[in-house]
Amino acid sequence: MTDIVKQPMTAAASVKRLMDKRKNGTLTVPLVASFAAPLQQRQVIPRVLLLDISSSMKGRSEDPDVTRIEALRKLVVDMKLAPGQPVYTFSYLTERCDPNHIPEPSGGTNLTGAFKKLKEDGHKSVVLITDGEPDNPKSALEEARGFSGLEIFYVGSGQQPSFLKKLAKAGGGSACQVSMDPQLSATVRKLLTA
Repeated sequence: MTDIVKQPMTAAASVKRLMDKRKNGTLTVPLVASFAAPLQQRQVIPRVLLLDISSSMKGRSEDPDVTRIEALRKLVVDMKLAPGQPVYTFSYLTERCDPNHIPEPSGGTNLTGAFKKLKEDGHKSVVLITDGEPDNPKSALEEARGFSGLEIFYVGSGQQPSFLKKLAKAGGGSACQVSMDPQLSATVRKLLTA
């Protein structure tokens, strides 16, 4: 008498076996129902908008009569964001905010904490508007590596810090220096809805 050794069934063989059982009536649970439930439970988390509200945002924008925070508030209102679009602000703390009520600038630029908070909330793709470098570039760079997209718009005075390009690249995106104008508003809106 010979011993029969059972080999593990391949995925293709397993599917064929299930289809054969369904075809001859011995499988009573519809295949579609068993695979559809997990798909229906998936939730698409949109790209998040992250706004720098550190103390440096009190500085003047390109328009000497307007501070960066005032220009940022106008920019965000002009984006006409979709209801429910996640918007976060950060300085020392990171908080989700109403895009029509961006808080006053204060504190440092704790980008590491901001990235951690976004990940905790399930966000993997970020559009960041900032006017400078983070308090701790090394840890911010480490945290950026967990994103699948990090687009950075530098709105500060002077030349864009080279670190922001490294940061964006680590997060799978890019960085550029821009003016806070209607064109930026339209660009960010497109990124958030892509």
